[in-house]
Amino acid sequence: MAEDGHKHSRAVSWVAVAIILAGFVLGGIGLILGTWWLFWTALGVVVAGGILAIAIDIFADVELDPLHPGETHVSPIRRELSGGGGSGELEAAPTEPTAASPDIASS
Repeated sequence: MAEDGHKHSRAVSWVAVAIILAGFVLGGIGLILGTWWLFWTALGVVVAGGILAIAIDIFADVELDPLHPGETHVSPIRRELSGGGGSGELEAAPTEPTAASPDIASS
């Protein structure tokens, strides 16, 4: 934690972001100029930056907003490694109408 009580991201995370951003910009320039070797090289740079981001667990650099002070954040990678599981699938929506969402068909 920083002195002000907020968790700040790591420098290596910003390096990964800069690599991905540079690859994206170079890829855009390659598309505009029609230089396909530059485009495909830039795509490789973006993929390499993404692999770096996953390898350094960039998702651990998240600060929850002050509206949810009691919640803790665990990155998806650390959750899987710790056996916390979670399939990542969304829960099914309720099928029964509630008072907050009245059934339109019955009115």
